[in-house]
Amino acid sequence: MVGDAVDDSDTVADDRAIGFLPLSVMLTDAMKDNNTPSDTCDLPHDNAATKPRQSSGGVRLPDQPRQCKSRVALSLLTAAILAATISLITIANAQPGTPPATAQPATTRPAANPPAAPDAPSAQRIFTVFDATLYQDKPDLSEYWVKPMVSLGASLFATNRRPTPAELENPDEGHIRAVARSLARRKTVIVCLDIEHWPTRGDDAEVAASVERYTRVAQWMHDEVPGLRLGFYGVPPLRRYWDAILPADSPRYQRWQQENDALVEIARQADVLFPSLYTFYEDQQSWEKFATASIAEARRLNKVVYPFIWPYYHDGGPPELRLKPIPREFWRKQLETIHAQADGLVIWGGWTDAQGRRMTWDDNAPWWQETVQFLKDKGIKPPPAPPRAE
Repeated sequence: MVGDAVDDSDTVADDRAIGFLPLSVMLTDAMKDNNTPSDTCDLPHDNAATKPRQSSGGVRLPDQPRQCKSRVALSLLTAAILAATISLITIANAQPGTPPATAQPATTRPAANPPAAPDAPSAQRIFTVFDATLYQDKPDLSEYWVKPMVSLGASLFATNRRPTPAELENPDEGHIRAVARSLARRKTVIVCLDIEHWPTRGDDAEVAASVERYTRVAQWMHDEVPGLRLGFYGVPPLRRYWDAILPADSPRYQRWQQENDALVEIARQADVLFPSLYTFYEDQQSWEKFATASIAEARRLNKVVYPFIWPYYHDGGPPELRLKPIPREFWRKQLETIHAQADGLVIWGGWTDAQGRRMTWDDNAPWWQETVQFLKDKGIKPPPAPPRAE
């Protein structure tokens, strides 16, 4: 084990008690705490089904003691550079350009040196719905056969505090292993790792360095807890809305596939892929093309696929739609589209509304009522329990 000794008795507690805090929000908050102007960026969650936040908005960590002015200045400068980098990466994904022309079905182009194919599905298909929402006063959803999804962001790098810029860039092996042990003690069998500040497109050398960091994290956790199933939020495949809805033989679509190929080693180390299929626009047909192409890319990488969806419009979309609820029929279309093509789905959301107010669970919310109906219509139930050893 590398790094300082870690007391892992409560390593994951901060995500469960504090909620999903995107790293971009942590950096932004750090600057705000020191009256430094900052920009927010489009990053998702830090949940705990168990936790709180999504592609936007995050739970605030407890106030931290003020550091000496010299350390603050250095930390702010480093954090500002990191935040600016994150914002540029995010804006490229969240703020597409001009809508392209009609899209064609996804190409069957094989991935470059793809991972081994997952186990063949059983005769009886199992489709799993996971809950990663952050609502206050949320009831136990297990009666609907909805499983909690543990998703880790901030606590993957530090416990009960904001990670330092150095920790964000070079995660400590000892701490990562302690997180894995903590998950094992809680009998967590699947986890989504939310790391969105490492470049995954652009400069080849930077992308290669990011891939190496992602794979190290996965290897450390698998080595510590061999039975743990893990994946990374939104990578791969990358969320590239305007590229994904273009014709499959277009240069931009093929460039998107090449960008995903550059991340194939991440897919190789992951057990599950978590594509981000959040909604930016009202165009249902284009969303379906985007989702279909993204799932096809994940399938091309030969992994189990659990897309993330959100029953509200993404806060990185047009101002008139930001954080407004998706119409019930559109939400059902998303559930049906994913059900037809993926192995399950993860529902995120519930941190703040368009006015910045903390959201409380509502059994009568149209999106939840439609989800319940969807579960009934599909007869979704948990997989049968394995036979007990004699």
